[in-house]
Amino acid sequence: MEDVIGTSQIMTKMVMAIGAERGKLFELGRAKAETEAMYKKFVAITMVKLLRGDTLGLDNVEVKCTSQTNLKSFAEGLCHKELAAKLVAENEYKSCIVNLECLRANLNANQSIFRHLDIGGETG
Repeated sequence: MEDVIGTSQIMTKMVMAIGAERGKLFELGRAKAETEAMYKKFVAITMVKLLRGDTLGLDNVEVKCTSQTNLKSFAEGLCHKELAAKLVAENEYKSCIVNLECLRANLNANQSIFRHLDIGGETG
């Protein structure tokens, strides 16, 4: 009987953890979307500045793009900090999904154990 109660308590904690992780996933999804939008915005603004012929700085080096072929590459390079923030947000989001799947797998395993313990208690 103690096994059934213990397993039930573990499952309750896991359900609560899954709920918390889902809330976290929602917030991380929002952050991921915001950082991606900001990155695209900064790249677009940088491309316009480069098209105007503006000279921009990259780690104390002045950059001026004279080739439209390389324009997007230059702009993306100049927005490296925004790209880093975007990648971090994406990885945090993906990590949360993995954690959520692990919690669900553990819950499923404990539910299976609980069924066997419960059936054993009823028949034995």
